[in-house]
Amino acid sequence: YEILDGFPAKPVAFGSDAPQLTNFRRKILCGPGSILVAHRPEEHIRLADLEKAEEEGANLPTLKYAYMMESTHPMEFKQIQQFLPVIEPQVLAKIQEIVDINMDWQQEADEKYPNLRAKGRPLSSKDDTAFVTSFETYLRCELKTYSTDTIMKLHAHTLACLEKHYNMAIANLQNMIGQMGYASLEEANEKMANR
Repeated sequence: YEILDGFPAKPVAFGSDAPQLTNFRRKILCGPGSILVAHRPEEHIRLADLEKAEEEGANLPTLKYAYMMESTHPMEFKQIQQFLPVIEPQVLAKIQEIVDINMDWQQEADEKYPNLRAKGRPLSSKDDTAFVTSFETYLRCELKTYSTDTIMKLHAHTLACLEKHYNMAIANLQNMIGQMGYASLEEANEKMANR
């Protein structure tokens, strides 16, 4: 892999589709972006969040991975924690509620379609290692890079989906398997069982 001058780099635990892009001689992988809309047609980053990050001189992908270190590299995290932005307790509470709801949705999806995520990230932070980051940790730490305004809007959206019994994890899976050419989650789950 080529390292771009002026950008700090080190190995981190994440997955990317970049290796599959075989028609491109050079590939650049960058972020941030929300795991909640990743691999979906509406994938986006709020302009206000990018403008705020630029104003503050923040590197959002670096912050996300720094926050992940609390679970994946706890000793090293203690050494850098003082340099990370302080997140207000009420914002942390909203983040935790978003994470908890998404964990419930993901568990329901895993129970219904156990083969679709079987070879993916572990679900729970208790399974994090120095080389593997769980869905829970990844989501929580990504949300910590969002503006308060974005967290409040996402929290309201998450609660609205919950109230309507709309499982965003299943919706995300439906979108991904549709892009892969499967007619249904059941078909994709069955095919994955044979791999």
